Amino acid sequence: MSLASRILSAVDLEAALSSVTHEALAALEADIAGVFLREGEQIVMRGCAGNRSRDTARLRMARNEGLAGLVFATGEAARVDSYVRSDVISPHFHDLARAEDVQSALGAPLVLRGEVIGVLEVWRRRESLFTSEETDRLIALAELGAIALNNARLYDATVDSMRQVELAHRQMAVQLERVEHALRNQQDLVASILDGGGLAGTLRVAATGAAASAVYLDPDLEPVAVYPPTTDGTAVAAALRGVVGRRTPAVPVWTRLGERSLVARAVSAGSDHLGWLALVVDVPIGDEECELAVTQAGLVCALNNLEEQAAARARASAREELLLGLVAGTPEKRRAAASRARHVQVDLRGELRVLHCELAGLAQVAVAEGWDTGASDDVRRKLLHTAQTSLGARWLLGAVRGDTLLVLVRAGSVGATREQLARVARELAAAVPALRPVWGVSAAHHGPMELSDAAEQATTAVAALRHVPDRTVSCYEDLGILRLMLADPSSTDLARFVTETVGPVLDYDRKHGTELLGTLRAYVDAGCSQQDTAARLFLHAKTIKYRLVQVEKLTGLDLTGHHDRLRVDIAVRAAEMLGTAQFTAAPAR
Repeated sequence: MSLASRILSAVDLEAALSSVTHEALAALEADIAGVFLREGEQIVMRGCAGNRSRDTARLRMARNEGLAGLVFATGEAARVDSYVRSDVISPHFHDLARAEDVQSALGAPLVLRGEVIGVLEVWRRRESLFTSEETDRLIALAELGAIALNNARLYDATVDSMRQVELAHRQMAVQLERVEHALRNQQDLVASILDGGGLAGTLRVAATGAAASAVYLDPDLEPVAVYPPTTDGTAVAAALRGVVGRRTPAVPVWTRLGERSLVARAVSAGSDHLGWLALVVDVPIGDEECELAVTQAGLVCALNNLEEQAAARARASAREELLLGLVAGTPEKRRAAASRARHVQVDLRGELRVLHCELAGLAQVAVAEGWDTGASDDVRRKLLHTAQTSLGARWLLGAVRGDTLLVLVRAGSVGATREQLARVARELAAAVPALRPVWGVSAAHHGPMELSDAAEQATTAVAALRHVPDRTVSCYEDLGILRLMLADPSSTDLARFVTETVGPVLDYDRKHGTELLGTLRAYVDAGCSQQDTAARLFLHAKTIKYRLVQVEKLTGLDLTGHHDRLRVDIAVRAAEMLGTAQFTAAPAR
C-alpha cells in the first residue's frame, strides 16, 4: 500500500493523527513527529510520536511561538538546524527542546481550502540538516494529512450524529412500546415543530394529548406561557415552588393543585437549565402516561429553545462579523460591511461612537470558579447582553473579542455617554463579582468609513484607565494631548492631533498666502510674548496681535490659556516635522 493510501485510509480522527505522525517519522527519518491543530488563534498538539516528555504532547502555542508558531503565522514551511541556537524562532520552548534533546526541526502547514488548520512538525535528536527534498516531502505529507484529518473529522461527526439518532430512536422505541397514545402525542409534538408552532404550539399539543392544562415557566418559576389561555399560571408556579424550591430534579415531580394533580419536568439542554413544563391533570399522582407525556413535551420545549438559541447565535455572529469588518477591515471590507448593514436593518447614518470595554479580572474569576472555555464564553456573552440591555436604543452592534467587548452606538453627548457607561460598568461588576470593567469611548464620527479611526480612539481612551482604580469610563475627547502618550505608535494620532489643533490655520495659509503658522511658531518660541514675537519677526506688535486673533477665530483656541498654548506648541512643531502639505482643515472647536 502506498504512503498516500495509508494516510488517507484512516477513518476516525485518532487514527488519522496516528497515521500522519508515524508516516512523518518514517519518511523524514525523524525522532519525534507531531500534529498541531488550530483552536481559535492557537495551535494545540493533538498527535505526537517519539516524545519523551508529556509536556511535548500537551504543547499549545500562539502565532510566532517556536517553529510551529512561525509556520502557523506565515503559512509556509520552515526549518531550523539548531533549535536552541536559532535566531529565526522565538525561545519559548527552549527548555522543552533541551529536555527532548532536540537538535534540528522542520515544520509544514496543514492547509485546507486556503486556510491553515494546523502544522505538521518533525524533530531530530541527532545533529543533521533537513534538505530541500525533505522539506518538499514534509509539505507533501502535510497536504495529504490535511485531507485525511478533514475526512476523519467528517467521519467522526457523522458517527456521532448517527449515535445521537440511534439513541433518540431507542428512547422513542421504548416509549412507543409502552403506549400507543404516546406515539400519537409525540407525532403531534414533532409536527408542531415542523409547522413552526413554537412554544405555544408545543403547549397546545401537550395539553390536548394529556387532557390537561399546560404551563411553561422560566428557571425562576415565573410563568411564561399557558394553554388553554384560561389556565392560572400563577397558581401553578406557587404550587411548584413549594415542591422543588431551588432544586432541579432529573425526574418528574408531583404535587396537588386543588382537586387536580400537577406533574412538572425540568427542561434542560445538556447542563443548561432552561425552565419547567407543568401539566395539571385529572389522574392520580405518579401516573406513568402523564410522566411520559410531560417528558416528551419537555424535550420538544428544549428543542424549540435550542432552535431559537441557534438562530439567535447565528444572528449575533453575523452582526459581530459585521462590526469587526467596520472597525478593523480594509476600506473595501468596510464598504462591504456598510452595505451588509443595510440588509440587516442596522442604520449607520448620523454620528456614531465606538466603545471598548476591557473586562479586567475576568480571567482570574474564571480560574477561581473553575470555568472551562465554554462557560467563560457564556459569561462573556451574558455580559455583552447586559451591556446591550443597559444601552437600550443607542445600541447598534456588539462583539466579544477575548476579554474585550466592542460596541457601536449612536453618538449622544460625551456627558450622557459617560454617565450611562458608568452605570453599565456597575451592572457588569454586579453580574460577576471581582470583575472590573472599564470603558473607552471614541469621539463622535460620521458614517461607517470612519469607524476604524473610532476604534483606535476607543482603545487609546481605555488605555488611560488601566492603572486608575477609581474610574470606569474614559472619553477620547477628554484626553487632550494625553492621547499622544497613550496612542499606538503606529497610529495616525499625531497627524490627527495637528489637523484638529491647527488644521484651519494651515488651510488658511495655503489659500491666502499668509504666514499665520510661522507667526504662531514664533509666538510659542518667544514664551507667548507678543512684544518678543514682534521683535523676532521685525513686525509691529499690532500686526502680531491681529494675526493671533485670526488664529483664535479659525481654531477656537484661547492663546491666553496654558492648556491651549501647550496644544499649539506641540501641534506647530509636529506640523513642521511631518510636513504641512498632508493636513487639511478641521472644524473649529
